Amino acid sequence: MPVPRTFSLVLGLVMIALGAFVAIRALWVGASLTRQPLLDVGFALFFLVRGALYLRAARRPAGPTGPR
Repeated sequence: MPVPRTFSLVLGLVMIALGAFVAIRALWVGASLTRQPLLDVGFALFFLVRGALYLRAARRPAGPTGPR
């Protein structure tokens, strides 16, 4: 069952915002959320990449766009 575009768009934006928050907090404030900087980097990368994939899915056309 395909996920609606609006849901993909909102979820992608939320995940990117969460990943950016974790990354900026670790870099700017100097305080990691999990007390292990590598784990914070892993979480930030995961959320940023997964959010980008959701945004990409939201931009993708719904059906076939041309002849194969």
